[in-house]
Amino acid sequence: MTTRKPTRAKAKPTPEPTPEAEARVCGCGCGVAVSPRASFRPGHDARHAGATGRALAANPKDAAALAALAGMSEALRAKAERVRANAEAKAQRAKAEAESAA
Repeated sequence: MTTRKPTRAKAKPTPEPTPEAEARVCGCGCGVAVSPRASFRPGHDARHAGATGRALAANPKDAAALAALAGMSEALRAKAERVRANAEAKAQRAKAEAESAA
């Protein structure tokens, strides 16, 4: 009986990244590269929605935030709107507390 040596699978050569794939960065603005099929790094979509919602709460006519909101998916837009509403409610509570303390 002869024993065979285990063979190892040959590693496939990694394809050279295309310039288009190298230029794709996370949509939240962090600057980290993402895969060609992705728009965000994991969790960064929530970061983007939060930043957009807070920017809209601070200034409802912020052109950059409005443009970002328009380019979001329906679910991400809903998340940004919830963040905006919560930020506005928090600001109103803080204002009411300040007035009652005065």
